[in-house]
Amino acid sequence: MLKHCIRLFCFTALTFSVGSFAQDDWQSPLERDHPMVGKVVDLKLQKVISPNVLLENLARAEVILIGEKHDNPDHHMLEQRILSALAEQPAEVVLEMLDDSQSSLLTALDREAQGNQLKQSLQWNDKGWSWESYGPLVELAVSSGFKLTAGNLSREQVKKIYQRGSEELTADDRLTSALSVNDEIKQTLLTEIYEQHCKMMPRETLHPMLSIQLARDARMASAIVDSEAPQVVLVAGAYHFRKDSDVPLHLALKNADNRDLAVVMLMEVDSEIDDYDAYLVDQVAAADYVWFTPKSTDRDYCADLKHSKSDSSSDTSSN
Repeated sequence: MLKHCIRLFCFTALTFSVGSFAQDDWQSPLERDHPMVGKVVDLKLQKVISPNVLLENLARAEVILIGEKHDNPDHHMLEQRILSALAEQPAEVVLEMLDDSQSSLLTALDREAQGNQLKQSLQWNDKGWSWESYGPLVELAVSSGFKLTAGNLSREQVKKIYQRGSEELTADDRLTSALSVNDEIKQTLLTEIYEQHCKMMPRETLHPMLSIQLARDARMASAIVDSEAPQVVLVAGAYHFRKDSDVPLHLALKNADNRDLAVVMLMEVDSEIDDYDAYLVDQVAAADYVWFTPKSTDRDYCADLKHSKSDSSSDTSSN
């Protein structure tokens, strides 16, 4: 239950047309009745806008970054919605879910391929990225005539960066912007990685993971820089898209921040946030728009990890 009235919600007259969602349209089961569900907030203006206005604004952007929570099906639905609204333009779609090892497959891709044929043609990594979740988005991009591009590092590249760090970053021109990120931002990212790993690993052991995070952001930014399309759409986890530290920062470091950029964060509502007005002011440095959805799960992944580690330790001690 929210403890404070949400002024954005209370005072903004909002009429949804094609942009509206009925409660039953959402697939995520939790927090569907939260007052911010379905709301789109323009962070620069600090006001609620309709989904249709958002789509109109995105149609004029040269670069669109869509940040998702990977396991939320509503985020995948909204990504398809955004892509459908851009279908009349010759856009390029860059996916974190495709990596460099698949680039040659994308070049030779049969534009008529759909379903399992498309999945097999891409040698899709179903264990890492569920085809059930991402297949419809890929099919939409292909059938709409968009160029599909890999945005991620290959597993082999990740392994080399983990082992060699900055030496490997220097060896690939696409990744060198990672070397220019200042120490303050690196420490912020290191803290995020530490928390993402449930504070179960010493911070000093996470520097290889920091190098990989920086390299992935640099790699995605390079995909945008290398694109010749009038519009580029990049879909990835929201943690890659903060305007002050992630892919947008790397665009600036590559002297490619002159293109009209729109950062859209697809975000689950959180009943623990007491004051959404203050929260949204804090998000101005992170994104341009936030589109709120229900929550997909209340699973405590850190508790699962700690339990798993405890079971593993017990098994080891008993042998």
